[in-house]
Amino acid sequence: MSKKELIPEIYVYCDRWCEHCSFTKHCEIFDPADQEKDWGEADAEEFIQELTAKFEKTMSLLKNEADANGMNWNQLVADAKEVELEDPILPAHHEEVIALAGAYRRQVTVWLTVNAKEIEETTVIHAQNAEMGIENAQEKNIQYIDALEVIQWYHCLIEAKVRRAISGLNNDFEETQDDKSQSHANGCAKITMLFIQKSIQAWEQVSKEMTGQEDKILDHLAALSRLSGKIQKIFPLHAAFIRPGFDTFIP
Repeated sequence: MSKKELIPEIYVYCDRWCEHCSFTKHCEIFDPADQEKDWGEADAEEFIQELTAKFEKTMSLLKNEADANGMNWNQLVADAKEVELEDPILPAHHEEVIALAGAYRRQVTVWLTVNAKEIEETTVIHAQNAEMGIENAQEKNIQYIDALEVIQWYHCLIEAKVRRAISGLNNDFEETQDDKSQSHANGCAKITMLFIQKSIQAWEQVSKEMTGQEDKILDHLAALSRLSGKIQKIFPLHAAFIRPGFDTFIP
């Protein structure tokens, strides 16, 4: 991979779903081997080793970035060790949006677990319909499975990114930036909103195939709608944030 192809920090504002990403050739931490590895078959020690290797690679990138900008990496590390971190006292409406994201994560986790059998049965019905030659059955099954994957992938990430966005908003460094729209907090808020939008579309697709779940799905949609409204109020400039690569050119 040539340096010209790489986009600095593109991995900071992505969804970590490499197999669905068209920017992997521009990402400095992407490893094609990860797409071939079945982590469901890996033991705990192997998984921890892989995470450690990724962490070390990311730290190396940060060191190179610091050096390139004339900063002393060793001094930065030494200074960081002397800092006593305390959880900031968050405003009530910031705590509320984190709580909403956590509640959505929990209710979706429960829904996926409780309805695992019905989800599987719906997939089987679609497959049987496809074998019988019923029009659009295969396409519907693919759309249904894709929607469930989107819901499962993002329901935890939404909470994680909301926390990062709120944390950034309450960080003194963020307050000193000249361009408020390009703050890390707004970047995290923007991708959170993208996760929410994709999740809403996915739930709407699932509702077409699991008509008996309409009430529960409406609960999930309502939770996402409330969360979206709160984020827009707290981060009014989030849409203006320009993500490296994703918002600058088509790969």
